[in-house]
Amino acid sequence: MPSPSDFRAADAPLIEAVKVDDPRTRPGEVTYRVLEPRHEPKQKNADKRAEGRHRTRLHSGKILDLTNKFLIDCQIHNRSAHGARLILAAKVKAPRRFRLFSDTDGELVDAKIIWQRGQNVGVTFLEEKPEALTLAQITALRKKLYVV
Repeated sequence: MPSPSDFRAADAPLIEAVKVDDPRTRPGEVTYRVLEPRHEPKQKNADKRAEGRHRTRLHSGKILDLTNKFLIDCQIHNRSAHGARLILAAKVKAPRRFRLFSDTDGELVDAKIIWQRGQNVGVTFLEEKPEALTLAQITALRKKLYVV
C-alpha cells in the first residue's frame, strides 16, 4: 500500500475535515468528518495553452523580418508544436509578424506575437511555411556578428 507521501496534491482533490466527538470512538482514537472538497481559487495568470510545452533553455534563435533580414537575437525559452516563449536580447518592440530561426536545428518558421511583456514574447506559429533558407543564409545566421 502506498504511503501518503507517495501522493501529490495534483493526484487527488483537496478535502477539508473537522474532528468530531463521537461516543462510539474508543479512547485514543479520533474521528473526522469530511466537509466538502476544497477547490483552490483560479490564478489570475493561469496557463491558457492548448497543449504542453517543452523547456528549451539555452536554445538560441534569431528574429528575422519577412524578407529574412536579421532583426534581433533571442532565446527560445519554452516551445510547443504551435508556439513558443522567447526572451529577446534587448528591450525592443518586436514586429507583429516575423520569422523565427532556431540556431540549434536551422528551422525557420513564421510567427505572430500573441503577447509581449518587456523582453518576454509569446508567439504562435503560423501554418504557412516560409521558403527554405540557403546553406549560405543558414551559415551567416549562425555566426555571432552580422552585417546589415
